[in-house]
Amino acid sequence: MRLRLAVISIAALSLAAVPSVAGGDTARIKASGSPGYWKWQPDFKHIYKGDRIVWKNPTSSTHRVTAYSNNWSKDTELSSSGGRTRKTFKKTGQYLYRCTMPGHSTLSGGECEGMCGEVHVARR
Repeated sequence: MRLRLAVISIAALSLAAVPSVAGGDTARIKASGSPGYWKWQPDFKHIYKGDRIVWKNPTSSTHRVTAYSNNWSKDTELSSSGGRTRKTFKKTGQYLYRCTMPGHSTLSGGECEGMCGEVHVARR
C-alpha cells in the first residue's frame, strides 16, 4: 500500500512539473487615442503557441483589425464602444496587423505607420 501511494505521488508531482503544451492564455489589445492619434495598446505582444489575442474597442470610433503579413488572414470591424474580435494563434511566427479605417494607418513598401501592431508567437 505504501509503495502504491509513493508511485501515485511521484506520478502526480511529475505531471505538475511538465509545462502545458496546449497553451490557452489570453492577452488583450485595445484601441486607444483620439482622431489623428489612434493606436493599438500595446502595439507589440509576445505570446506562446496556442494563446489567444482579444482586440477590444472601448473608443467612440469604429476600428478594424486587418492582417497585412502573408502568414495569416484577419479583417474584422470593431464597432465603437465595445466591439471585439479574437484569434487563437496555433503556429509560431510574426503576425502584423493594422487598422484600415480611413486616416488610422498607412502602409507603404511594407512599412506601417499609425494604428499598427504586431503579435510575436513563440514555442513554449
